[in-house]
Amino acid sequence: MNERLHLPPVDNPVPARHSLVFLAGPIQGSPDWQTPTAEELLHHLPDVHVASPRRIAESHDEFDYNEQVLWELNHIRRANKLGVVSFWFAARDFTLPYEEGRSYAKTTRNEVNRAFGWYDYKPFPLVLGFDPNYTPTGGEGERHIVAMAKELELPIYDSLEDIIDQTMIQVPRN
Repeated sequence: MNERLHLPPVDNPVPARHSLVFLAGPIQGSPDWQTPTAEELLHHLPDVHVASPRRIAESHDEFDYNEQVLWELNHIRRANKLGVVSFWFAARDFTLPYEEGRSYAKTTRNEVNRAFGWYDYKPFPLVLGFDPNYTPTGGEGERHIVAMAKELELPIYDSLEDIIDQTMIQVPRN
């Protein structure tokens, strides 16, 4: 495994002078867009670290919700200060398991609103995009998020390729 790829629950440190990209977006009910995105970024940005909240599936790994939340919070804060936070609202894949009654991408919507608050206080590299099928497959909040982004003068992208390209452009170089 690449030492510049950070996955929960491991909390290996990012060297002080290195930028961190946090890949924010749905995990449950979403295809794994984080792994190929991380691989692409790591390939093109040799001095950058990438944090993906998507765990490597291991049958013996017991999921600890609080541990996951803390891991994500620590890494998104680090990326906010010394890197890029990239949001991709992936469309829901109904062939994947999902918690019944849970609103799709609920955690991601909370995270993007937190990021908007940070950005409003002190702008930082923030990339935002929606799969064109996000809302038609049950995603909520797109209209509100788009309105907030417009108010903050943040562009919104509609392809994962654009998210990757914009992340590479915006990552702070050391």
